[in-house]
Amino acid sequence: MTLSAISRYLDTSLPEVYSKIDFIHEQCQAFAAEREKRLPEVFEGNSPHFATDTHILQVNWPDKGIRKLVEVRQMCTVHNDSKYVIASTTDVDPDIHPLAVEKAMDIVGDKDKPRSMREKARIWFASEYIEFICKRHEATNPKSSRWHRNKKPRELDDDIRLLEKAARVRQDAAEFAHIMLLKKKIGKKYRLLNFSVDRDTGVSSAFLAVFKMKCRRAWCGLQTSP
Repeated sequence: MTLSAISRYLDTSLPEVYSKIDFIHEQCQAFAAEREKRLPEVFEGNSPHFATDTHILQVNWPDKGIRKLVEVRQMCTVHNDSKYVIASTTDVDPDIHPLAVEKAMDIVGDKDKPRSMREKARIWFASEYIEFICKRHEATNPKSSRWHRNKKPRELDDDIRLLEKAARVRQDAAEFAHIMLLKKKIGKKYRLLNFSVDRDTGVSSAFLAVFKMKCRRAWCGLQTSP
């Protein structure tokens, strides 16, 4: 059932439906947070095995004339024995507006610097990301792209509606953020950690960087799979 159908069935407004969804989400977060505080105790003295994988979620990014298909990366780490999802993250930051970031980058001259030297290096700024999704759309939808190029030119920021309050995080930064969150939630009471990841050199390198001291002391094992 769609949200609009739920609204009609319950004879209430869509803002009220969204408000209830937000409330349920907050309650679920509070429920999970209270129990996940005890994760370090669960792994105390044990050698848990975890599996980490990256998924590409295909989502529609709305435009006034067409709908662009955008890939959002999701990383999940699961405890092998219990199948509990220890961490699940995406490369989207809901607290940052990409247009505001681009203005800040213009002020400090970030665009002229190598990415590793930028103050705002971890996220895509607005015009750069718009160019990226347009190129991807043209590659996957040639007919629609030809029609789109023939439309009356408009300002790019007005043509493509970015999320009102969200920015895409670059892949390497998103991987490090996921693994750092994982490390925080697991704690330090384990005997040995075992991680299985696919053959993604970026993810493997990020694990080794975050857990480097543990790996040196043989408290952490990393295995790659096809």
